[in-house]
Amino acid sequence: MNPLKVSNSHLVVVAVAELGGENHFVHPEDIAIRVDEIAPGKFRWQKFHDFIDIHLVKKALQDTKRKHGPDGPLLTGDNTKGWMLTPAGQEWFRQTAVDLLAGNERTEVNRKFSVEAEQEAERTRMRKTNAFMLFESGREGDISLVDFRRFARINEYFLSKTRTRRFALVDNVVSSDEELAKLWQFLKIAFAEEIC
Repeated sequence: MNPLKVSNSHLVVVAVAELGGENHFVHPEDIAIRVDEIAPGKFRWQKFHDFIDIHLVKKALQDTKRKHGPDGPLLTGDNTKGWMLTPAGQEWFRQTAVDLLAGNERTEVNRKFSVEAEQEAERTRMRKTNAFMLFESGREGDISLVDFRRFARINEYFLSKTRTRRFALVDNVVSSDEELAKLWQFLKIAFAEEIC
């Protein structure tokens, strides 16, 4: 890959994706190391070429919130808690990464398939929940708070920060399943007090 042809913000999205950012938040320092492997030298200090410029990496990560795809930002998070792909970021990565990464040897192919397998296993679990069965049968009004929490895999002891991370993961998992995405939209509205 010629790093000069790919924006810094897109490079950090690729790094987040390759580090498992579909399923968890990735620390900026891990992203810095991976993006330096993807585009050697592009994120290095000008005077001391042996050092990765973490501030340049963090700026590129912040830019993903402003410069994004047609469906919204590609990443969610911040430089404190870490960064995760949004559903739009997952789609962008699936559609664009093959072209971006052409010519580079990839060792992460198996990881990509394992992430997809993990997400499919989570979708299968979600389809077995009471919330899903009630929604599918047109009885969404009968979905209880307990049903919501089981669907989202949270409980009353989850801190706000942990809930935010879990809900970002749910967003990613349901993004490729129309029925689950509709249910999740309904649940986020019906249980808005749990989302905050």
